[in-house]
Amino acid sequence: MEQNSVEARSAALVLIRSTVSARISLPEVYDTVEHVSKLAVRAQSASLRTACTNIAVQFLVNFPLGNKRIRQHLEFFVRNLSYEHPHGRMASIGIIVAIIQKLPEKNLEEECEYFFISLISVVSRDADQQCRKAAASALKTLFAAIGDGRNFSALLSMSQALVATGVKKAASSSALASDCDDANADADIVRSGAIALSSASQSGKLSKGQLQDSLNVLVSVLSSKTSQSWEDVHALLCATEQLLSVQPENGQMQESCELQVSMKPFWESIEIYLLHRHEWIRHVAARLLGRHLSAAGGRNAPIINTNKSLFCILWSRNGLVRDVLRTLCLQFEAKQLSNELAKQTLKNLLCLANMVWRCPSAGNVSEER
Repeated sequence: MEQNSVEARSAALVLIRSTVSARISLPEVYDTVEHVSKLAVRAQSASLRTACTNIAVQFLVNFPLGNKRIRQHLEFFVRNLSYEHPHGRMASIGIIVAIIQKLPEKNLEEECEYFFISLISVVSRDADQQCRKAAASALKTLFAAIGDGRNFSALLSMSQALVATGVKKAASSSALASDCDDANADADIVRSGAIALSSASQSGKLSKGQLQDSLNVLVSVLSSKTSQSWEDVHALLCATEQLLSVQPENGQMQESCELQVSMKPFWESIEIYLLHRHEWIRHVAARLLGRHLSAAGGRNAPIINTNKSLFCILWSRNGLVRDVLRTLCLQFEAKQLSNELAKQTLKNLLCLANMVWRCPSAGNVSEER
């Protein structure tokens, strides 16, 4: 393995792979695999890293190892999530993903929280954008791989707690005018929690209660007065959009309406995000508004002049309809307006105007005339 000759390295890798496949339990095999694991992370050659990764994963998954020995090997790759060079951190994330996909269910259930905490630290703290994206993708793999029982609920609760706790700490740091690094760290926690909730929602395993609880956490944060960076707001809005895209197995329309009602505090502050300085946030907010109007009936809704309709319930605050209509019109005056955002804004404007015509009592619009 230390030879510069490609042929010599290839022959050595074939021999090691055969030895691992045969499950030959010798001290030298363990030492060799340890060296191979280092090369899987730190080798300059991408092809050599890939070959060593396959051997390391094969050893961990198929070799007769106890729980303690498995954890020792996992700790090596987790430690290298903070490797100084991005290619090494990316390699470690790739190895962890391969392990999650191939590790026996029993072992995965025992190690899932360890994987979760390790990946969350990368999502929240890594300086390299590609590493953060890879870690977020790995979280999706983790939520999809574990069962929908106790461990899934535990990871979901941890994700919710990251959002709620991070916001409280950020508010406290701001009030006390503490060190800027601490405030940024708290903001990173919020963002990582939102990304984790989005990953969980894509697993298709959320129950109605879990979906509602996750949405309540996000709505509470988005409708609060806490100052947040645009990155945090974007992550929170994207997680909300992802959760709303989850389709319940039964009673889809009824449950969708219930979710919309629970989001009333957010809809009452939607204009803040529709006029945000960052276009990405305006775009996500516009998509959320479009989804909401569709759930409320859209242009196909019957003419209902009653305060009991879903639209009237959600838009009952005086002036809200007027404010949002004005906000949608102001969006066309933005210096940066993509075609997608302009199209979504126009759809929202026409749909909302149509809904007001069908439900004139909403927001006391008739009185404001």
